Amino acid sequence: MIPTMPRSLLAAMPLPVQRWLRHVPDAPPSWRALLASGIGLAVLMTVLPSSGMDTRWPDATVWEGGSQGYGDLLLFVDAGRTILEGHPGDAYADPAVQTGPLALAWAALLAWVLHVVGAAPGVGFAISAIVVIVPALYGATRWAGRLRPPRWLFATALAVTAGLVAAWQLAALVTFQHPTYVWVPVLWLVAGGFAQRSRTVPAALALVLACGLETWAVLAAPVILLCLPTWPRRAVGAAVSGLGTAALWAPFVLSDRFHMLDFAWSTGRPTVLTLLVPGDGAVTWTTRVAQAAVIVGAGLAAWFATRRRSDAVTVAVVVAAWARLVTDPLTFPYYRLSVLVPTAAFVLAAAAWYLATRSRRAAAGAGIGVVVLALAQAHPVPGPPAVQLILHAAALTALVAAARGIPARLPDSPVSRPGDGLSASVEDAAVR
Repeated sequence: MIPTMPRSLLAAMPLPVQRWLRHVPDAPPSWRALLASGIGLAVLMTVLPSSGMDTRWPDATVWEGGSQGYGDLLLFVDAGRTILEGHPGDAYADPAVQTGPLALAWAALLAWVLHVVGAAPGVGFAISAIVVIVPALYGATRWAGRLRPPRWLFATALAVTAGLVAAWQLAALVTFQHPTYVWVPVLWLVAGGFAQRSRTVPAALALVLACGLETWAVLAAPVILLCLPTWPRRAVGAAVSGLGTAALWAPFVLSDRFHMLDFAWSTGRPTVLTLLVPGDGAVTWTTRVAQAAVIVGAGLAAWFATRRRSDAVTVAVVVAAWARLVTDPLTFPYYRLSVLVPTAAFVLAAAAWYLATRSRRAAAGAGIGVVVLALAQAHPVPGPPAVQLILHAAALTALVAAARGIPARLPDSPVSRPGDGLSASVEDAAVR
């Protein structure tokens, strides 16, 4: 069961604070609240010990090559500079560059700004943290915000996140300088939200933006397009997103120096992917296509299972992100960023629905979501790949089953449509 805020704790607070925490807002948290919260968490990450990762924080020297180990950031900055200087054909001359052109441009722009202002490492890290945390908070609170919980639920979630900064070494995940692992899942949620409201072109453009950040952003496109209400709209959405993505990538792919697809990953150990796609241990882009089929299939299965009962796009994004993480042959720590936001969104929504209805399924869903978040922190889970696959498949199946009892928004919402999972009654959900 999800505990409510203890009355003794509330009673110890000043009356204005009690009223503020008990207030039930009409909308999800505002951008001002999210920005203030993101800045606060970024400052906390900056001042807390970070297990030596502060030696990798970006500063004014990154633009000129730097003198410290910045991981992939230096590689991305070098490639991004070619874009900013008007030579996009050179951006992917090094096969090791495996991120999208918009991500490269962002890395170079960040490095240039830090260089111009002469930023110290703490400033560079704080900026990096804010641009990750604020979108993450936005994505994590949208579903729950539509269910109109009291403010204290979001305040509690923010306090828990602050408490996990050191325990989960969240600052280290930011230091790896892969913000796209947060941005892409959030853009998936944004695109899905547009699609559910029949806003075809904005949904397609959000997909284009995501695909410009990472190639794997295309994996959620089938689910997002299916969220559009009619096949003509889906065709338009597919055309706009496809043409937009092709136009974005064309200057790079058509260059004779485009070598992204020449890269191969070597794992040297059995993985879940080798169970699904047997091979000699080398993971090529051909293997990635087979992995993509598994991820797309998992996302579609989750969407079809919940489309009439829940916020199907968020559930599908959770499953797709997790399918990608579990099947990936590599296990860099920042990979888990891609699952944290959508999973946290599910946990908060389940908690919000429990507070509204005392639904046992919602309480179970929140508990399952917390377990899945713990799996993210523990990734990769020790044990043979087959055990990892079974464990994650069971957890995600339970999450999808619980999600069927959590609607996408309150039933009196004016944008609810029959059959879209948005119009189940409070009374029906409460007895499930």
